[in-house]
Amino acid sequence: MAATRQSIIRFTNQTIGEEEIWILLTRHINDSSRTSEYISLKVDLEDDLPARSNLFDQTILATKGTYTNSTHVLVRTKIHSSVPSGIVSIFSSYDGKGMDVGYTLSAYSTSNVSLSWETALPSPPFTTKVDGVFTNKNAGGNCTYPTFMVNPQYHLQIHPRRGPNSSSKARVTLTLQTQRDTPINISLVYSQGGRIDELSENELIASSGAYTYGLARVRKEILPGDSTVILSAFEPRYTGPYTLKIDSSHPFELRPIPQEGAGMYGKVVRGAWTRATSGGGPTSDRYSRNPIFEINIPSLTQLKIRLQLLPPFTPTLLNVTIFPASDRSLQHHIATSGVFNDSISGVATPQISLAAGKSLGLLLSMTDVHPSYKYDPGVLGEDECFWRDHYDFLKAHGYTLRQRYKPDWVPSWEKDGYTGRKDFHCEDWWGLPHFRILDAERNDGSFVVLKKVDVNSDPYELLIAKYFSTPSLSVHPKNHCVPILDIINPQEGSQWAFLVMPYLLRTHEPPFTTIGEVIAFFRQIVEGIEFMHSHNVVHGDCKTDNFMADTVPLFNGIPHPKNKMMSRDFRGHVSVVTSRTKRPVCDPAKAPHLRQPPWGGYKSVPEFHDFSPDAPPCDPFAVDVYCLGHFIRLEYLDGWDGIVEAKQGFEFMRGLVDDMTQTDPKQRPSMADVARRFDEIVKGLDEKKLRSPVLKVGKKTKLRKDAQLYGNNIFMIRNSTSVRPKRRFLNRTDFAKRDWDDRGR
Repeated sequence: MAATRQSIIRFTNQTIGEEEIWILLTRHINDSSRTSEYISLKVDLEDDLPARSNLFDQTILATKGTYTNSTHVLVRTKIHSSVPSGIVSIFSSYDGKGMDVGYTLSAYSTSNVSLSWETALPSPPFTTKVDGVFTNKNAGGNCTYPTFMVNPQYHLQIHPRRGPNSSSKARVTLTLQTQRDTPINISLVYSQGGRIDELSENELIASSGAYTYGLARVRKEILPGDSTVILSAFEPRYTGPYTLKIDSSHPFELRPIPQEGAGMYGKVVRGAWTRATSGGGPTSDRYSRNPIFEINIPSLTQLKIRLQLLPPFTPTLLNVTIFPASDRSLQHHIATSGVFNDSISGVATPQISLAAGKSLGLLLSMTDVHPSYKYDPGVLGEDECFWRDHYDFLKAHGYTLRQRYKPDWVPSWEKDGYTGRKDFHCEDWWGLPHFRILDAERNDGSFVVLKKVDVNSDPYELLIAKYFSTPSLSVHPKNHCVPILDIINPQEGSQWAFLVMPYLLRTHEPPFTTIGEVIAFFRQIVEGIEFMHSHNVVHGDCKTDNFMADTVPLFNGIPHPKNKMMSRDFRGHVSVVTSRTKRPVCDPAKAPHLRQPPWGGYKSVPEFHDFSPDAPPCDPFAVDVYCLGHFIRLEYLDGWDGIVEAKQGFEFMRGLVDDMTQTDPKQRPSMADVARRFDEIVKGLDEKKLRSPVLKVGKKTKLRKDAQLYGNNIFMIRNSTSVRPKRRFLNRTDFAKRDWDDRGR
């Protein structure tokens, strides 16, 4: 590694404008025949200006500080007008075979800036130096690589000083040095001393910024406590020795953090999600189709599972869950990675102890419907080709699909002359929200959603859609079924018809802010399903992703169906500008008697426990009641073992939900009884309860001002039968189906 010397200049800026200091490094030549001698100059201005912190510049390769075989290196450093005085740290590095090489440092400035050299560098009271090596196993690259988590990491524990200033901050300097051709970065992250999987900006204490060759340095004042030091090279291919030096004004301890799974046996399994094995999340009726592996435990052991996507990949929510092999219903897991996460490093279960002889089922799931490890956004998938082939047919009926599905589509980032950002920054990079559903623009400029329906396999969906959209039923205040704007019949020789529906979002987009808003949501789904039952139609799949809402007016633009942070045309970001409190939203539902189980997404339905072909048929109306109660219990009362978190303040629903989820379907109330009891429950709630914010269990926050109006609004709606809801919650798979055929979903 190179030899590095530090020098310090103190400066005083006597003007109110911005000035510059020039530093010139000159290498002395002893032997002109030596051409493999390199020098580098790195200059740091020791200030704490946010504009100069550059903390999260983790993927850029800096041009400053590079090595050259020239005899001169000049660095110009700007002095901000808000810095009247300060210190400039200068690091002069040499890499070569010379044993005794001299150099000269020169500093230049205008007459408005006075300079003075520090001849005696202060020695820090506490210091330590650690030598290590970047190898093929621990060189993870920068934070855009899924292997970033394997980089060398150290637990830094800073102790408070004894005496009157025991609570003072520690002045800490971290310096990392490697070979001259290795670009490196050093980062300090808040932690409890554990290994960091992925960098988060709000957890980053300090960073050396852009990757620099051979030398990286960061200086920060921090409170005593625990943190993690992360050393990284720009790419995983960079290997070689390094030296880490830490100087501190406070006593500290530095310990290496073991790699994940250190001291344990490891096994890697590679696979792919296909159309047949991509089942989505636990609320999907295809959940059990996800890849499942059996793990046999020969003796008492510790187990930890990590699931990662292979590059190249798109950001996709992942989960890995371990179930007992005997749990065919996948309801009671042993361990889970928690809430679905799209972390670059993947997701992992906690390390757990397992007894000998236990067989486990390991289930890997993604929230997308048909994801694949090797997704190419520039190539249409099989399901997308269907929409491309119907582009002209739908356009002739007045509906224009997104640019991506034009027959002559060329990815925008591949066109000649394109200079913008690529990949997911382009609108036509984003595909289908669901293989049966796609958004479109109508001739009048409004946006709608098209759903393809196979009239051969599911002829009743069109009939039921028309039925609930007839003039006499569509105006009923309890009809919360999705309104059908148009039906496009199949073209000659095709079995595919298209339902045209309003452009909708999921019910939690944006999140509920008050308990009163959630109660309004409960009321509308209860009313909607009661209304369907009164017309002898069952919903068939009452769960979270089968309820949607017309919440678009709550945003300052129309959100993109696949990226809700961006507008549909990708010309800017969208944000929430109002709430359900100020602009109430309304809701709808979906769709003879006994039906052969199972169906729908909830496999915990007691009637579904018998999977044999000769299982007795059951009452689908009672199943609807159970599923709705189970939905409320999972989403609001109890959560789902780390996958969904419970919410505070909804215990008033516990008694009704318990009755709705009775094991014996005959003991469950009808939807009419549920609606009646729900009204009685709501009448007993005061305005303070309705105005309370929606919080996860264990969380606290201040009540938003716009939520304080909600109590009056909801009572106005409840007590006035003449008030029609302004918005409707709509069902994603849209609504009712006859009970004997659910194959069309």
